[in-house]
Amino acid sequence: VTFCVVVVVVRSETVNRDVEATGVENVECTRSTTPCVINCNANRSCYDVDLYCANRGVDQPCTINFFGENAGQKARIRTGDSSVVQINAYGVNSISHSVIFAHTLVGSKLFVNATAAQAPFTLFSPIGTGSLLYMECAEEACNQCAIYQHYTTRFELNAMGNNAFSETTILNIFDHNDVATTSYPTLDASYRAPVFLRNCHDYNDTFSFLYFSETGGLNHADWYIQAYGLDALRGARIHATASIAPYNQSTPHVVKVYAPDAEQLPANNALRDFQLWVNQSIVYVHVTQQQNYNARVYASGASAVSIWCTGDGDCSQLYMECPTSC
Repeated sequence: VTFCVVVVVVRSETVNRDVEATGVENVECTRSTTPCVINCNANRSCYDVDLYCANRGVDQPCTINFFGENAGQKARIRTGDSSVVQINAYGVNSISHSVIFAHTLVGSKLFVNATAAQAPFTLFSPIGTGSLLYMECAEEACNQCAIYQHYTTRFELNAMGNNAFSETTILNIFDHNDVATTSYPTLDASYRAPVFLRNCHDYNDTFSFLYFSETGGLNHADWYIQAYGLDALRGARIHATASIAPYNQSTPHVVKVYAPDAEQLPANNALRDFQLWVNQSIVYVHVTQQQNYNARVYASGASAVSIWCTGDGDCSQLYMECPTSC
């Protein structure tokens, strides 16, 4: 018996930009049957251009690499109908002052990897059941940004350096005038996706002064907030409230804040001036750090509140509003 194995190799269409852009123009793949890769190799090679993933109207995986310094500064990056998109910002300021439009296709996934410092940029996240925004940002790579997202988006911010997301603002995508009237017939408005804020090592100020607005945090499902490092959540304001029922009606969602000791930093102020608003969910706060001055949790409308202050954990400066008792 002879068996034949057929191997099908799908080659990507690759567009390379090796010289500085000379004016406003479109940069895009043209094939409709292959994945799309756009490489902005030279400095300012995609400066102030319109970047389109794949052939517009076609779902193909898309990868956009910004290698050069200021490579994609002021660019308009449109993911279109690509359901899986990877954006890699390797060059310094390579996506600074750019706008990423990734909200066209309901249920799509956007991965952003920023390994070099950037000036602020604006991002419109995927939305809908199955959608994902996953960001890994190095030191000062995603700070002072504006991110528009929705409670149906699985939202993951991973800090890989100091000040990775400091002073970033997260808003509701439908609060933006350009999206407010957009119709999404397949959007399941009862679905609620989780939020993950991760300080992956002992980095400092990773989410300091982060602002999850009242409508930006509204109606997400479970929240997992991890704060290693000096001043990790200093001055952050997070609204984790809800106005609709849990997606699984019989199971309340949870909001977990974990502030463990960082190595050799017994008093690292991770929750200093941190503010959290919660209703409807079960709240867990676990603190093993000292000097969490003026941390405040407003949870009078929560289902339940549990607090652990273990080891060197200092909760003497932690203000809690609980439904009945903490």
